[in-house]
Parts: sequence; C-alpha cells; structure tokens
Amino acid sequence: MCGILCIVAGLRFSTAAAADEAFLLPAPSPEAFLEALSRRGPDAVESAQVELGEQASLCLSASLLQLRGDAPVAALRSSDGSLFCWNGEVFGGVETGDSENDGEVLLRLLLKDGVETALSAVRGPWAFVFWETHTRTLWFGRDVLGRRRHACVQHSALGASSDALPPACCCAARAHRTRASCYPPHARSAMTLRADGCVPLRWAVSPISGGQPLSATQEELPPGLYSIRIPAHPATDACCMRRHEWLDTRLVALGDYARRESPPLSPGRTHQEELLLTLDAAVARRVCGSRSSSVMLLFSGGLDSCLLAALAHRHIPASQAIDLCTVCFSGGTSADRQAAHAALQELRSVAHGRVWRLIQVDATLDDITQHRRHLLRLLHPRNTVMDLNIGAALWLAARGTGTVDGASFCSGARIVLLGTGADEQAAGYGRHRTAYRSGDAATLTAELEADVRRLWLRNLGRDDRLVSDCGREARFPFLDEQVVACLARMPLEALTDLELPPGRGDKLALRRCAQELGLHETAGRVKRAIQFGSGLSKLVNARDFGSGRKASACHAGTCLLDE
Repeated sequence: MCGILCIVAGLRFSTAAAADEAFLLPAPSPEAFLEALSRRGPDAVESAQVELGEQASLCLSASLLQLRGDAPVAALRSSDGSLFCWNGEVFGGVETGDSENDGEVLLRLLLKDGVETALSAVRGPWAFVFWETHTRTLWFGRDVLGRRRHACVQHSALGASSDALPPACCCAARAHRTRASCYPPHARSAMTLRADGCVPLRWAVSPISGGQPLSATQEELPPGLYSIRIPAHPATDACCMRRHEWLDTRLVALGDYARRESPPLSPGRTHQEELLLTLDAAVARRVCGSRSSSVMLLFSGGLDSCLLAALAHRHIPASQAIDLCTVCFSGGTSADRQAAHAALQELRSVAHGRVWRLIQVDATLDDITQHRRHLLRLLHPRNTVMDLNIGAALWLAARGTGTVDGASFCSGARIVLLGTGADEQAAGYGRHRTAYRSGDAATLTAELEADVRRLWLRNLGRDDRLVSDCGREARFPFLDEQVVACLARMPLEALTDLELPPGRGDKLALRRCAQELGLHETAGRVKRAIQFGSGLSKLVNARDFGSGRKASACHAGTCLLDE
C-alpha cells in the first residue's frame, strides 16, 4: 500500500473551547486526490463509500504499490463491512508469509484482537485508516516513530482546489492548529487531551466567499493511534477525536525517546558488535521477502549510504544489480559526486562479483523551476528554503533517472533505502558538536533526544512523500525499532567522541561499523548534507541572496519560501 485517503463529511466536531461547541464539517472532492494517489500507488486504486446517516458520509480511497501478496488489493473489506486501508510494512511482531498480503493479515487481527492490541504488536513503518462497522468508529494513525506520512487536512469550503492538495494520506479531522515550527520537540506533548478525553480541535471555518473554493490547511499528524466514534445522529450530535496509548511498553519507550545506557542484550557481546548485528538484521528485513528484488539507495558516497550498501550486498542475491543514485547540480563536479565515485570503488573492492549501477543524476536550477509547483505541494506544510533545497535534491534522486556509464537509465527499483536517522541518533550534525562544546555530555544527550523526538515532524513525512511520489517505497534501516533501541542504550563515549575532529569522532560507532566491513576510506569521510554535497545550496544562495556569505547573514535556510 502506498497512498490512502479518508474524507469525512457531514459530521459535527466539538471545538477546542468546549465540548458543546461544534461546527459542521464539509467535504472536498475525492477526485482531487486521485492523481496524487495513483503516483504513490500505480498498481491499483480503489474507493469505497460509507453512508453514516443524515447526509453524513465517509469516503475511503487507496492506491497500491504492490510489494507483497499475489493479487493487487488496495482497499480491504471484511465480511461485516469494515474497511481497512494500510500504508506500511510488517517487519516484525506479526507473523506473515512471504506470499501473504500483510494488510489482509492485519485486518484479521484488527477484527479478532482490536485495533490497539493488533497495532501495538506491529514492528515497521505504517499509516492506516480503518472503519470499524459494528462500533461505528473511524480509526487512523501512524507508527510510533512517524516513518509513514499521515496528514490531516481541513477544507473550509466544498470543492477545494486540487492545486491546494498535496499527495498525502489524509483524514478530515485534524489536531490543534499550530505552525509546524511551534510544535514542541516531544511528539506526545504535541496533543493535550481535554478533560473529557478528546483531542482539542481548532478550525478556521470560513463561509464560502463569492462561490469560490477556499484552500485547505494541512498538518502532520503526530505518531499514535486515534479514533472518532460516529454518533447515531451525526447531524446533531458532535464527534470528538481521541488519542489512544500504545499497549506495548517498548513502543511507549520509543515514543518517549530518551538515552538510557545499559548493557548489550546478548551477554558476551560488546555494544559495537551488537550494533553491527542489529543494523545488518534491519537491512535484511528491508531488502528480503519482497516481490520486488530490485533495490536502490540514495547514494552520496558518505558514511551512511555506503554502510547500508555494503550491508544490502550481504542479503541481495549476487546476480541482482544494486542501484546507487547520486544527484549533482554542478556539472558532475560536486563533493557528493566525487565521493560517490570513490565509494563505488571501495564497495567493489569488498563486494566482489556484485554489479553496482551508479546512476548519475545531473540536474540544474531549471529542473527545480520546472517542478517547483509540484515540489511545494509535496513539501507542504514544510515551507523553508532549506526544505525546498533538500526536497528538490531528494525527489530528483528518488526518480532514479540519469545515466549509467554515459547511457540513459531509469531504475526499476521499488524499494529505496535511505540513511535518515543516523545523524540524529549518532551525533552527526554540527549542532551536536556545538552543544557538546557549549555544555557537556548531558547537553549533547539532550540535543540528541530532541532530534529523535522531532524526526517525524522535520524529516520523515517530507522524505516519505517525496520518495513515494516517484512510485517507490522509502525504507529507513537506521530507524528500525531495534536499531533505535540499540543506539539509545549505547554509552555516549562509544557512540561518539566529539573531542576528535569531523570525520573521526562524530558518528564514531557507525564509522567503526564501516571499518569492520572493510570500508576504511568511507569510515573517515566528513558528512555533507545533501543540499550542500550536491552543490544545490551554493547555486540557490548565489541566485536568491547574491552570495553564500549574504545568505548566511540572513539565515537563508530557515527563511520561509513566501519571504
């Protein structure tokens, strides 16, 4: 599953002020979303309508990027009329066969064990919408780390323009309306329950002006499970959105992410040994057991992407080529392009017999201008210069269209591995070094914890929708639940040593993993963010601000795009 949509219409929702204040929810047209859904899931698109009574209705649509199962099924329906739309992967916690559709397995569990029990058992990235007929309850949510995008869109008028609607997994109810930059870093604290247990909703519902449709407002839904119980008389009785707790204490701990040093889980192993084994298993789960054996990595030639490539080599059949996609905006001379070539030679030296296809995407500012409108819809609600720079580079790379050895080539891979989460957990950013030097180990620990807690808001929704828009599925091995837990219990001095210079002490534990795999040159490579390593920021700064120095003076990266 890759794209899901839920439109709720004709319901009254209680506002944030009081339970007895309510507004009527109008409905956008589902057709406005169908093109975006089909880009995310090109194999099948299905829709279903549920009449709730008194002119209230529920419309569920789903598109499919088939990676499991024998028959393409986008929206799942049970014998009692319940509907389940699933955008995720089961990598553990629930038994599924290689040929089984994991959505069908989960639907059986939802009906048998209940939503909270079933989804608290799942390990892997997911977002879902589930209409439970016998309780008249709409369930929706996203995994504890927020690895799959789930946005809430409120339309202030009927027939909202499709230009205002980014391709998203949407639910018509949304949380407290706050600018993304104002969200607290702690995901769970982004929603405060009212005394009656409801999530407070604040809406700017405006009357239709001159018959013209008004645009939608959209926000990322914080990780978690949510439900809306539909009353028997929806035209008069108000609904409310409730948030539910995870039933597995390990998921609660991940949601409340904190670094707590403890011994390795396996006696006799060091933390370093446990990390490499855990990361290797996480990569294996993401490249094995899929209908699509073809895999692509977004490849900068840096530590994270090269480490994932070397581990993927262990688990992908030797006869299968692995695609490495590198994007460059400076005529093939960017730092990332040079690093990619060097890393490719090192991979070939340790992975004998493997065919590595280095897909070189040579892009220009004109490419971004051409696709700017589409990119802004994908990035919404993220709206800074830095978001556009990162998003444009990532999207162009995720398309997998470039040249291999001078010949035009487009990757057929449906699975894309990304290194997202490595820097946040292992002190890979410059701000981590700044925090350590301006404070101490406790200051650094607090910065790492804040970075992991806000990943769902800053990075994951954006990266997921950019990659899935290309008809591929983003997978994040560094954000496997077991990898996150392993890094969180590793002693800080084993994780990183910021007394050492860049390229040596930052992400120390991951650099040691690379050395153990024979990637000695890669292990010492200095990190460059994609917008800098690809050469894009330099061009944008010169064009929009006059020079890199002037851009730095006005904090160009954090400037809003409309400024």
